Amino acid sequence: MDNPIKTYDEINEEFKLYKDEMEEKLRILESIIKLGSFLNSILSKPNFLEIVNNMIISILKIDYSTIYLIEDNKYIAKVSNNEFALRVLDDKKISSYYSDTIATFNIENEYNEDNIRIHKSIMTIPLIVGERITGYIFLEHLEKHHFNFKYEEYIKKIANLIAVAIENAQLYRDLEIAAETDSLTGLYNRESFYNRVVKSCEGVKDYAIVMIDIDNFKHINDEYGHYAGDIVIIKTAHIIMDNIRERDIAARYGGEEIILYIDNNQKNEEEVYYRIDELRREIANNTIIIEDKIIEVTASFGLSFSKSEECIDDVIKEADRLLYKAKRIGKNRVVTY
Repeated sequence: MDNPIKTYDEINEEFKLYKDEMEEKLRILESIIKLGSFLNSILSKPNFLEIVNNMIISILKIDYSTIYLIEDNKYIAKVSNNEFALRVLDDKKISSYYSDTIATFNIENEYNEDNIRIHKSIMTIPLIVGERITGYIFLEHLEKHHFNFKYEEYIKKIANLIAVAIENAQLYRDLEIAAETDSLTGLYNRESFYNRVVKSCEGVKDYAIVMIDIDNFKHINDEYGHYAGDIVIIKTAHIIMDNIRERDIAARYGGEEIILYIDNNQKNEEEVYYRIDELRREIANNTIIIEDKIIEVTASFGLSFSKSEECIDDVIKEADRLLYKAKRIGKNRVVTY
């Protein structure tokens, strides 16, 4: 049977739909091209994932997007514009909605048992680097059948770009952290300490510098070996980090020396002294056992307070002088003058 002849209006409507579809595909392709170069330009930004998530929403014209990344063998929501998004994907959710391919789902009920509106159209997109699934993008839209598989090819391209960019951003951050930290202790290194302290000191006149030196460290190395010496430095660094505030800065200054920047905006030198002396006691009370050998560890402290118009180098030099005074007059003490 011959196909019926289409009317002008029908042909015009089909052409319009075809034109709209082509324009939409062209828009997505242009967005993909821009996305690749843009992602590489923002790898170092702290809000990288938030920017990526907003771009997904804009490009795909959806209501909600959540990016889950694998962390400690769990998929954790790293960024979302949906306040009801699950923070962690449980095994039931993964088996129901997630796989190694793009999947779409349509929800029949408009409201859930808590009377919260749920989205009628869902798409899950795996983030794959090599052969590893590193995360998922969870998309939601209020309209049923919103996600159309004719766009699957483009969505795969977007997902591939995002997966590689997220991996690169993490590598960039890892390199950044490695450049800033001491590999043995995890504290900041000397150069990073200076950079951070200079920033922290801008507009701040009241602060303290503490120089810390592990007592009898050469004897520990000679008596128990360099492995034991490393353990002593690591344990001491951990005690220090556990006993300072978030706004204070700790770094390995060199060898067995550790330096602290202490914010003293309350201008209470006595309180700072007691906090540092408490830190000294924490170190002295911590017994280190290596291969059934008990190592008693103490440390000496030089505590110097900033004076008006005094540069950071002068405060550090004074703390260093006070440290060696502490060593000279008996060790295991805090000296401030």
